[in-house]
Amino acid sequence: MTKKEILQVTQNLHVLYVEDDKLMQETSQELFEIFFKSVSIVSDGVQALKLHKEKKFDMIITDISMPYMDGIEMMQHIRKDDLTIPIIVFSALNNPSSITACISLNVDAYLLKPMKTKNLLEALEKASLKLLSNSHKSPYELVSQLKENFDLDKLTGLKSHGSLLDAIEKTSEKETPVMILINIDSFHIYNEIYGLSTGDTILKKFAQQLKEFAKSSPYELYRMSGDEFVLFEVVEAIDPEVYMHDIQTLITYIETSPITLPNIKEAIHLAITVGISFDKNNSYGKADMALQEARRRGRQYLGYNVEADRRKELQNNLYWREEINRALDESRVHAYFQPIVDKNRNIIKYESLIRIQQIQPDGTCKLIAPEEFLDFSKISRQYIGLTTTMIEESFKTMREENVHISINLTFHDIANQEINKLLRKNIQKHHLEHKTNFDISSQVIFELLEHPTYKDYELFISFVNEFKALGVVITIDNFGLGFSDMSKIAALAPHYVKIDASLIKNIATDKHAYSLVNAIVKFTQELGIKTIAEHVTTEEIFVMAKKLQIDEYQGFLFGKPTNKIIRKVKNEKSLSEY
Repeated sequence: MTKKEILQVTQNLHVLYVEDDKLMQETSQELFEIFFKSVSIVSDGVQALKLHKEKKFDMIITDISMPYMDGIEMMQHIRKDDLTIPIIVFSALNNPSSITACISLNVDAYLLKPMKTKNLLEALEKASLKLLSNSHKSPYELVSQLKENFDLDKLTGLKSHGSLLDAIEKTSEKETPVMILINIDSFHIYNEIYGLSTGDTILKKFAQQLKEFAKSSPYELYRMSGDEFVLFEVVEAIDPEVYMHDIQTLITYIETSPITLPNIKEAIHLAITVGISFDKNNSYGKADMALQEARRRGRQYLGYNVEADRRKELQNNLYWREEINRALDESRVHAYFQPIVDKNRNIIKYESLIRIQQIQPDGTCKLIAPEEFLDFSKISRQYIGLTTTMIEESFKTMREENVHISINLTFHDIANQEINKLLRKNIQKHHLEHKTNFDISSQVIFELLEHPTYKDYELFISFVNEFKALGVVITIDNFGLGFSDMSKIAALAPHYVKIDASLIKNIATDKHAYSLVNAIVKFTQELGIKTIAEHVTTEEIFVMAKKLQIDEYQGFLFGKPTNKIIRKVKNEKSLSEY
């Protein structure tokens, strides 16, 4: 069977996935969403048996080593009642006893971790053939039903991913496919707050909005999966300005067309990010790359152009390699400090933020934010030099100004032994030199910017425990982007969590953001953890954050990052973040 024929079968299947590794669940689900109509995930055999009895599944994909009940025992129970359901085993075990047990249970495929798409396709082909052979319908009825399922998305009534593959295949050599990929921003929040059923209703309403937009355009509309949609056309000549204009018109249309639901009082204002590709090879993949890059840059849309983007990337990389080296040599890399205040606007500490100073031809100083150069510095191996400068300046300022300073650390920093030694050295050095003065470890705050992967969690918590024991205050940054964070907070027991800016900036205007922040505050209060609101840019946000009983506040309302320690907050009504 071809991949297209396999998809014609699998995209109508409801699959039960049994896996106890959370990271594996997340990575596999992204792949499974391409192949299956729905995927239900459980973590052990007991949960799987219970769900299998409650809901009819078309296929089971399972691990073997799991708590409470392993995959072998689970499959033995399932085979007592169902001898025909396709079962694919996906395990790290490569021993004869496990394989023999699976053969005796009529398992359709045994795949070894890590998963490879080619092996999964082979397993799905076997399972698809089994499903077709088990059907009591005539070949004609099967083909008709499969084609309908392949061509149409049942939820929205739009043409499906499979139908788009057909359209791309029909593109001639003289024609160019135009792929406009549309993704709803933070759609998972609506599913988390209102449930999957209401989430589906929102998707149907959104699909109707896209239909209205597409009526007066040459585009065909498709639903890929989840909250991803595509506007597609084939042309012989490309005018990028036309498509950028269409995308901007679409964004404005969506932003000014709130969705109303009978069971929800407030209108729902969706926001979208768009990626566009004009490439004949892997047009969807290129559009998705453009969309992800747009998100990274904080833009609403971006186009993908292979040669131009690659040339620009190389030029940009060369520029930053040289500029970072010059900045380090000329002492133009500095720590800038942004105040963090209490509810009475008293400054209680500062966050240390890296900046590169660039002297302009007119003698003025331009500050370069880390978004411009920090990611590249990791590739070019200049990151250690930048981080060392930041740590040294932050500790120097703590000693000289007698203030509390928060230093940002990524998991990259935590795993780096050189940076670890530098942190210990600065704390121990002050202990030796200032035995009778304040203990500098009580002035230090480590703001951990990234959550580690499951396999690195022990290293992460070991770092946290070591420095907490030295008196260092621990803050978890970007908290609230996903509810999965909450499961590990109790074990980490940080002193603070900093609530993500994407929530704080909307608490005065978006009830959903307000509800999420309220839930986060109550959760952390029960654990004895304090909260910080970042991106407080207006009095309205400040008032709302205080109403929610957030403990501390940071943002341009209280001050921009400066290279000197300020002692009092200016009385400014509002400032815009940049």
